[in-house]
Parts: sequence; C-alpha cells; structure tokens
Amino acid sequence: MKKLLTIFLLGISVMALSQNDIEKVKKLAEQGDADAQFKLGEMYIDGKSVAENKEKAFYWWKKSAEQGVSDAFFNIGKMYFLGEGTQKNIEKGLYWLKKGAEQGDGLAQSMLGYIYLNGFGNVEMNIQKGVYWYEKYAEQDDRDNVAEFQFKLALLYSQNKQVLNKNKSIYWLKKSAENGYAKGQYYLAVAYFQGDGVPFDKSKGIIWLVKAYGNGSEDAKKLLDEWKNDNNKPFLEKYKNAVKNHEKIFYNGMWWLCDENEAIYYRIYEKYDEKDRTWLIKSYYIDGTIQWIGKVKNNNITATNCDTALCDDVVTWYDEQGNKKYSVLYKNGKNVKIIYDNKLEGEAKKLAEQGDIEAQLFLGVEMLKAKNYKKGAYWIKKAKEQGDEDAKKLWNEYELWKYNE
Repeated sequence: MKKLLTIFLLGISVMALSQNDIEKVKKLAEQGDADAQFKLGEMYIDGKSVAENKEKAFYWWKKSAEQGVSDAFFNIGKMYFLGEGTQKNIEKGLYWLKKGAEQGDGLAQSMLGYIYLNGFGNVEMNIQKGVYWYEKYAEQDDRDNVAEFQFKLALLYSQNKQVLNKNKSIYWLKKSAENGYAKGQYYLAVAYFQGDGVPFDKSKGIIWLVKAYGNGSEDAKKLLDEWKNDNNKPFLEKYKNAVKNHEKIFYNGMWWLCDENEAIYYRIYEKYDEKDRTWLIKSYYIDGTIQWIGKVKNNNITATNCDTALCDDVVTWYDEQGNKKYSVLYKNGKNVKIIYDNKLEGEAKKLAEQGDIEAQLFLGVEMLKAKNYKKGAYWIKKAKEQGDEDAKKLWNEYELWKYNE
C-alpha cells in the first residue's frame, strides 16, 4: 500500500500537488523513500509548491543519490561543482558527475565534456577525456541539441592536434548534417566541393548547401545567391513575367532557372495569397506528369524541393503515373507530419509493416479513433519501440499496455 501511495504521489506534477500531498511526500522522504527524497529535492528547486531552497534541495537529492537514484547524480554533482546549495567541492562534483555519466545521463556527459575541454572550474584540461564524454552524449540522436555536439566533435577531430582524425571528423559532420544542423550541412557541402575527407562530388555538395540554406545558414545563402545570380541572369525578367501570367517556369535538377530543353521540372504559380504571403504552386515533371501541389512562402519561390522552398500547409505528392501517394504537412519548410487518407490505409499498412514510424503512428491513432484499442496498441507499440516520443506519450496516456497481450 505504501509503495502504491508513493507511485501515485510521485506521478503528480509539482504544480498539481496539494498541501496534503506535499506533507505526504515529506513524510515518505523522512522515512527513507528514495523516490520521495528525489521528488522533494525537485520541489525545493522548483519553488512552486514549497519555498525555493537550494540547501534543502541538495540535502534531499544527496539522500536520494546515496540510495542509488541515478537522476540525482547529475544534480548533486553540478551543485558540488558550482557551489550551489552546498560548499563548493570540485572533487566531489566530478565524482557524482562521472557516476551519472557512467549511468548514461546525458546532462552529466555533456557537462563533463565541457569541463575537460575547457579546463572549467580549475580542472586540468584534458582533450581526450572531453572528447570521450562528448561522444558518449552525441551517440544518442534523440538528445537535445545533439547535432550541435556532433558538429563540435567534427571540428575537434579536424582542428585539435591532440585528436586529429579526418575519418572521425567526417563521421560526426555527416551525423550533424543528417540531424538538421545548418553549420554541419554547410561544412559537409564544402567538404564535398573540395574533396576534403570525402570524394569530390559537386551534386552532393549542392544538395547539402541547399539544405543548410533552408535551415538558415547565412554562409550557404551567400554562396547560393552568388551561384543563382550567375546562372539566372538571362532568365530573371522572363521568370517575373511567367509568375505574373501564371505560365510555366522551367528548372533544372537543382534549384536554378533554365530553358525548356534543359529542364527536368516546371512550376506553375497559380495563385498568390496576400495575407499569408504564399503561392499555390503545382509542380510537374517535364512530361507533364504532376509531381506535387502545395503552398510555398514568397521569400524562396525559386527552390525545387519542399524543405528548401519553405513549403507551408499541406503538400500533396504524386507518383510517376499521377496517382496520389501521400500528403505532407509542412510548417515553414519543416516536415511536420505525413498524412494518409482512408484510400491509402493499405499503403500506410504496407509502410508500417516495413518499419515506417509515421505510418505506424498514423495507423495506431486511426485505430484508437475507431475504438479498436487492441490494434491501436499494436501499432503504437511498434512506433514506441523505435523510440518515437509521440508513441511513448500515447502508450502511457491511454494505458495501452492493457490491450497489448
């Protein structure tokens, strides 16, 4: 009974705790319940259900940590290291941070990496140790700002004499670029243009440069603008008139304008929305087969791809025969969600069975809507097992384990 009470109380958010709940948490903590001790430490740091008190937060987190609650390791390590809520003690701070890092705590790993790389807190600088802990953090693609850490590792391996390693530099640069970090994408583009650590490949360089531009890289924008001006000068007036008159505008395989005999795609800018500053565009292969239909922000209307063209709202894609494949919800060029309609449920199932997380999540949600909880639980579990955060939330919120026998 006591354990059930503990689980119930600790599952309540700090802001939702009543005075009675607070007293129960305190009592459990005083009786030695490690989870209650950790929760009480959170409450004293948060300062919403009880008055903020870093000394008491440290006291209860330390009690919790000494009983093996790994989430407390980083907290007291940081407080020791910075002298928050307790007397500053670098040695004890490093001890608890390392203990948390070895348990896989990302915050502890990133802080240790920073300490050793910068000699922070009068700790002797140790590049090898710093890189080691940064790598531990960067190995998990779902962590906050992981792409930035992956980019930092790429720079360390390419610039720091103590750890120079071109192969590792390119490995982390690719990881950073694939996870959407604009600087990583720009540097990878330059690497392809120069054949630096990767085979020279102008096409790949352009692809990554366009992605970097779409993610806000000013360096990529500057280089692309120079290239676009060089390639598009003969077509600019023709282009402006074509947009105005809703005529065909031809593009080659990348993003610049061209003559019809060089084109792979063409666009028709059908309607402009003054309020949203978006064009309704229909994109076709050169043989006239529809490629996609969607809205595009006015500030980049010469781009070929939806992610670089800053598509907004729903973009519908078609196959080479002109049959509808699926729709994608974009917000300012970011792919928010793949959307399947009822006619494409079979296609969604096929993709889901192949491991497509979006399709698994779609089928799971549709089954839950239809009150088919068993099938819904089946597909949500599939997505959850691949690490999808939305699936994890649905699994817990709807208690779907009840239906997954």
